[in-house]
Amino acid sequence: MAKINIKLPLRKRLDSVVDRLNAASINAAVGAVELPNELFDDMAEVLEELEVLVYGPRKGSP
Repeated sequence: MAKINIKLPLRKRLDSVVDRLNAASINAAVGAVELPNELFDDMAEVLEELEVLVYGPRKGSP
Protein backbone atom coordinates (compact mmCIF):
# COMPACT_ATOMS: atom_id res chain seq x y z
CA MET A 1 0.00 0.00 0.00
CA ALA A 2 1.37 3.39 -1.00
CA LYS A 3 1.67 6.18 1.53
CA ILE A 4 0.43 9.69 0.80
CA ASN A 5 2.02 12.83 2.19
CA ILE A 6 -0.88 14.90 3.48
CA LYS A 7 0.00 18.54 4.12
CA LEU A 8 -0.73 19.93 7.58
CA PRO A 9 -3.79 22.11 6.73
CA LEU A 10 -5.58 19.19 5.05
CA ARG A 11 -4.48 16.84 7.83
CA LYS A 12 -5.99 19.15 10.45
CA ARG A 13 -9.29 19.31 8.53
CA LEU A 14 -9.30 15.53 8.11
CA ASP A 15 -8.63 15.07 11.84
CA SER A 16 -11.46 17.48 12.64
CA VAL A 17 -13.93 15.55 10.47
CA VAL A 18 -12.87 12.24 12.03
CA ASP A 19 -13.14 13.67 15.56
CA ARG A 20 -16.65 14.98 14.87
CA LEU A 21 -17.72 11.63 13.40
CA ASN A 22 -16.31 9.81 16.43
CA ALA A 23 -18.19 12.12 18.78
CA ALA A 24 -21.39 11.55 16.81
CA SER A 25 -20.96 7.78 16.98
CA ILE A 26 -20.53 7.96 20.77
CA ASN A 27 -23.67 10.09 21.02
CA ALA A 28 -25.54 7.69 18.75
CA ALA A 29 -24.72 4.82 21.11
CA VAL A 30 -26.83 6.48 23.82
CA GLY A 31 -29.60 7.79 21.58
CA ALA A 32 -30.47 9.35 18.25
CA VAL A 33 -28.01 11.82 16.80
CA GLU A 34 -28.39 14.39 14.06
CA LEU A 35 -25.31 15.29 12.03
CA PRO A 36 -25.01 18.92 10.93
CA ASN A 37 -24.95 19.67 7.22
CA GLU A 38 -21.61 21.44 7.59
CA LEU A 39 -20.03 18.14 8.63
CA PHE A 40 -21.12 16.56 5.35
CA ASP A 41 -19.83 19.60 3.44
CA ASP A 42 -16.48 19.36 5.22
CA MET A 43 -16.28 15.61 4.54
CA ALA A 44 -16.97 16.16 0.84
CA GLU A 45 -14.29 18.86 0.55
CA VAL A 46 -11.67 16.77 2.38
CA LEU A 47 -12.46 13.69 0.30
CA GLU A 48 -12.19 15.68 -2.94
CA GLU A 49 -8.77 16.97 -1.91
CA LEU A 50 -7.64 13.46 -0.92
CA GLU A 51 -8.87 12.16 -4.28
CA VAL A 52 -6.69 14.72 -6.08
CA LEU A 53 -3.70 13.70 -3.96
CA VAL A 54 -4.21 10.01 -4.77
CA TYR A 55 -5.37 10.11 -8.39
CA GLY A 56 -4.36 13.56 -9.59
CA PRO A 57 -6.69 16.26 -10.91
CA ARG A 58 -9.68 15.24 -12.99
CA LYS A 59 -9.47 15.80 -16.71
CA GLY A 60 -10.88 19.16 -17.67
CA SER A 61 -10.61 20.61 -14.16
CA PRO A 62 -8.64 23.81 -13.56
